[in-house]
Amino acid sequence: MSEVTATGPVIDFVSEQDGPAERRLKYELCRYFSTHTLVERAYLVVVRFRSEGPASVALALATAPERQQELVCGVQRIFHSMFNVSQALDLIFLSAAQEARLSPVCLSFFPAGQCDAA
Repeated sequence: MSEVTATGPVIDFVSEQDGPAERRLKYELCRYFSTHTLVERAYLVVVRFRSEGPASVALALATAPERQQELVCGVQRIFHSMFNVSQALDLIFLSAAQEARLSPVCLSFFPAGQCDAA
C-alpha cells in the first residue's frame, strides 16, 4: 500500500471501483471508519498517476491530518485480511481541490449513513 499526498504526483480520478469484493471491502472499512471521527468521507476509486500511467485502485480519504498513520495501519490490516498480499491498494489523503475533482466521478461510500451491508 502506498500513500500519495496533495503534493505528490498528478492524479486523474477515472471512476468508482465497485463489485462484490469491493462492496465487502467498503463495508468493512465503513465499520472501521465509524470508530474514527477524523474520517469525513471515503472513496474507492480507479486512478491514474501522471495520466499516461496504468490504472490502479485507490482509497481516497477526506480526513483531518491527525492520526493518519493510525488510519494507514488499520486500512492495511483490513485490506490484507481480505485480499492476496500481492494485490495493492493506494491510499490518498485528499486535498480540497482533489476532492472537488473526484466527487463528480465517484460517490463516497462513507460516512456511515451511506454504508450498505456486505
